[in-house]
Amino acid sequence: MKKDKTLSLKISTKDYDRIHKNASQNGVSVSEYIRSSKNPNSYTKKEDIRTVISYVLQNNKRTDDDIWNCFGIFDKSKNGIIEDFYRLKQLYDKTDGLQLKHLILSWGTRPDIPRKKLRKIIKQTMGFWGKDYQLVYAIHEDRQPNKWHAHIVINSVSNTGRKIQITRSTLTKFKRKFNNIWNPYGYELHMEEHNHIQNRGLGTHKNNIFLWV
Repeated sequence: MKKDKTLSLKISTKDYDRIHKNASQNGVSVSEYIRSSKNPNSYTKKEDIRTVISYVLQNNKRTDDDIWNCFGIFDKSKNGIIEDFYRLKQLYDKTDGLQLKHLILSWGTRPDIPRKKLRKIIKQTMGFWGKDYQLVYAIHEDRQPNKWHAHIVINSVSNTGRKIQITRSTLTKFKRKFNNIWNPYGYELHMEEHNHIQNRGLGTHKNNIFLWV
């Protein structure tokens, strides 16, 4: 099958105008864009867990498909997810420092896949992180019509007590898993530096997906 859709990795940027442009195109605020992509270590306050998870699970932000789920959580209510994040940190006495990782996947358009199947393959994709960490994710609707993005909130402490580290090796493994799942549907993950994306004109193409870490 010809792969006519791509997914690119954007890690950081120093150009505020470019941040503003990309944030607008992908349906997130400048502050959300900066916190998720430019300053990934900014979530160091305990209340950041409640703030970010509450934002991700807002009913008015989620799409009509209402695709969301979590891993490693006993009580799947909003407060239950938040409290489980806290409890795991307390279990390993690692309540200080980075509290969470907030990743964003932004689609150009909603994949033309039935809802039931889409829920299944998104959950399968998120399982890459969920096998080792508590996480919650939800699909939000962009400001632009028929444009999606997924918020992924990962506990900074793993199920075995390790502090999270998302390295290039980790992202390469995620790319492999993503491609195995999404290639049959015409999507492929490409990890590129931000300026390369701009030079190739990928930043505005409606079929691109971006991962911000």
